[in-house]
Amino acid sequence: EVLGFIDDCVNSLGCRVLLILNDDKLKDRELWDQFREKVIDQEFNLETSPREAFAISQQIVKTKWVAELEAAIVACDITNIRIICKIIRITNQLLAAHDELSVVVLNRVIPPIVLLSAIFYKSFSNGPTFEYVLNYNSGDAALHWFWKQQNGPGDDDEDDDDNEENKLYAQWDSLLDALGFQYSGDFENLLVSFLKSGLFDGQSVRDL
Repeated sequence: EVLGFIDDCVNSLGCRVLLILNDDKLKDRELWDQFREKVIDQEFNLETSPREAFAISQQIVKTKWVAELEAAIVACDITNIRIICKIIRITNQLLAAHDELSVVVLNRVIPPIVLLSAIFYKSFSNGPTFEYVLNYNSGDAALHWFWKQQNGPGDDDEDDDDNEENKLYAQWDSLLDALGFQYSGDFENLLVSFLKSGLFDGQSVRDL
């Protein structure tokens, strides 16, 4: 309908039309590919890198933890400026009471802030879940893996499901490794509670 309207305006009224869209979000990509070459004369693709998106975002929302946030956002491959701005605001709120934090502390808290916020705001198309991150390298996860190793494969359908699941988990583990994320603890649980409820417990953050 939009392309038909544009085509009619161009042919009937001599208009020039600039169409701005995110074609990754189109529901019927086949229909778009079929009609766009008939209507659209010239295309430009805007491919913003995570570093570029962060540079823009931190001009909109200032922060003291530029290097640490940028590294985590690049590792998570986040390019949505709106989401990055929200992540910066969350980081500022969580760490507002601290003028100076050691590199050790920043490396411990910034990656989970970025990762869990990105999950909450659905930045990943097929990324890890809260549950996976909160149980990462936990005793329960280790026992589940050990049980599967000891009991061997099941039927073929289960094997296929397990293979797909293992591939997905391997991707998630690779992301967590890139972030330097080693395990979840009280801070991650508090962070997920804050993201879900919006209720900020400043004293608990300071204590942790």
